[in-house]
Amino acid sequence: MSPALQRTTCSTPINRRRHLRFPITAHAEYLLQGRRCAAVTRDVGSGGILIESTDVLPVGELVELCMDWPRRLDGRCPLRLVVAGEVLRSTSRGTAIRILRYEYRLAPKAPPDLQKLDQEAGKLARSS
Repeated sequence: MSPALQRTTCSTPINRRRHLRFPITAHAEYLLQGRRCAAVTRDVGSGGILIESTDVLPVGELVELCMDWPRRLDGRCPLRLVVAGEVLRSTSRGTAIRILRYEYRLAPKAPPDLQKLDQEAGKLARSS
């Protein structure tokens, strides 16, 4: 390789995505062919979401994905991001979903026993 080419070679990988992705890890679930399954988001952007689940999803399938949004509305109300998307690729390492439509919804209120557990977990986290 000529010295001129060596100087212009970049060791940092180039991000060719059209949309920025953000490393957001959150509980999610998807609905595919009438079946609801648990997942975890790994990164989220305006064009797509990368999730991990126990399934390898069929490429080209339409899915509905709901994820817990990391911020609350007015600092109080939990939100969920609801996405209609298409599976772009899926392996045992993760599934990439292209976002076709999305909306934010208020998250359903947790049953009282779960609320109490959440409060206790919050107290433990603050005292650590």
